[in-house]
Amino acid sequence: MMMRIYLLLMLISSGVTAQQVSTVKWNEADKEKIQSVEWETKKVAKGMRVKTASMRLFDAPQEIFMLEIDTAKAKVNYLVGMADYMEKTSVQAKANDAIAAINGSFFRNHAEPLGDSRHLVMVDGKVLARTDSAEFETRGTGAVVVFNNQVDITGWSREKEKGIAGKADHALTSGPLLMDNEKMVDLSGTPFVLKRHPRSVIAFNNGHLLLIVIGGRSENAAGMSLDEVQFFCDALGCDDILNLDGGGSSTLYVKGYDEDDIVNVPTDGSERAVKGIFYITKD
Repeated sequence: MMMRIYLLLMLISSGVTAQQVSTVKWNEADKEKIQSVEWETKKVAKGMRVKTASMRLFDAPQEIFMLEIDTAKAKVNYLVGMADYMEKTSVQAKANDAIAAINGSFFRNHAEPLGDSRHLVMVDGKVLARTDSAEFETRGTGAVVVFNNQVDITGWSREKEKGIAGKADHALTSGPLLMDNEKMVDLSGTPFVLKRHPRSVIAFNNGHLLLIVIGGRSENAAGMSLDEVQFFCDALGCDDILNLDGGGSSTLYVKGYDEDDIVNVPTDGSERAVKGIFYITKD
């Protein structure tokens, strides 16, 4: 009996260690590192550049991959896509002639029907998927909405979703929402928030749209908890922040960036098939 209890405790302990629960609290030194980081930059189009950096934050190694879009200068279109079947971010991006894309929101990968979106997806004014009821209180608290080619990151609710017709051309709900109009969103202390994972994030910073992937689950990148993501983006100066699906799904695609057009290093070693994407095309 004692041996069984011991083995159970060992399994629980190993599970927590593997997920790297964050117990380190950030400080002014972390903020200064973020604000003074020397980014490696590469211009990919007018008003668009890729920025990457490796640094030590929150007492752990971190790798950051970012596409920064100056919405006043970039001559592009902003869209949402959803595959009929699960497909890699880069494959969906190329099929839509995108110059950049990031993986979208959460989908069913452990429950039937496998591959179905768990959140609202609207494409060209047509709702292709709706948010699961339970998700409105957890991971469906925010949305990226495109109307007349203007992007907005906003809070989300059942009421907003019911009334979306005619108010958006493209939309994707996800979450949790981390910041709304410069106001930090209070995050509950659930394992989903506290554990470090690779992350995908969409954010605004003074008129610049940011598509961000934070590496994780490797010796070079610990990943971040959601409150660490919140702190990181706030230190960058962001005023709106939305968490997207992360983990093995996290993928930042930029056409022409390198041989495979993938900016980050996918945690699975290669891209994971996902249900939807947020993407950009030339105007």
